[in-house]
Amino acid sequence: MWKTAELPAATAQLAWSIALDVALALVVIAGLSLLAAGHSLALAVLVGGFVALVLLAVWWWMRAALGTSAGHALLGLRTVARSTGMPAHPFTGARATLNVRKASDPLRLVPAVIELAPPTRVPQRFSSPDLELHFDDGSRHIVRGVIVVGRAPQVSSRSQRPVAVPDFSRSLAPTHVRLEPNFEGVLVTDLGSVAGTWAFAGGDPQRLQAETAVTVPFGTVLALGSRRVRLGRPGATGTGVAA
Repeated sequence: MWKTAELPAATAQLAWSIALDVALALVVIAGLSLLAAGHSLALAVLVGGFVALVLLAVWWWMRAALGTSAGHALLGLRTVARSTGMPAHPFTGARATLNVRKASDPLRLVPAVIELAPPTRVPQRFSSPDLELHFDDGSRHIVRGVIVVGRAPQVSSRSQRPVAVPDFSRSLAPTHVRLEPNFEGVLVTDLGSVAGTWAFAGGDPQRLQAETAVTVPFGTVLALGSRRVRLGRPGATGTGVAA
């Protein structure tokens, strides 16, 4: 997991980022206003005001969705909420700005190494164990039975449990993967997602085939698009998602 105490951006860097954002916005506004001034002064004022509002909206969206801006990108910074480690709306809650060129980027996810095992199924007469899903943003879900994970998962029966996961990059499919815990591990089935479900074996990335069930042991880390999740047993040690 990333740490907010890890190489925080200096105050001077934050000031330079804001100055760059303002300078770039003024250049764009001035340029378009000058073009409009050839027709009339009133048109130049209207164009300048409209462009300023659009640029402010774009800046707000970039900070809220990605934790960045033009100035941040030039200086290699990213601003995230301290509580979740994910981007959030500006001026809401405690925030941390990281120099991602010197520290790990909380939005750059690298799957951990796992070993794949042949698929196995447990007879229906046996109840399934609880499964703890520990995501890269620190959130945890303890569920039982058949679990469907995605941005807005759709289930095919009442026995399935949907787990909705936010994903700003939208690489996580609305209905991405199905998880079926048993007493030997977790049966993982990619449900035809575009970005895919990835696992590591021997250091080389391996993409699970769509609609093909593979059993992985508890403690496995899956990469679902750009999100990571560790499949653990509740109360077991070492259930965090390693960076």
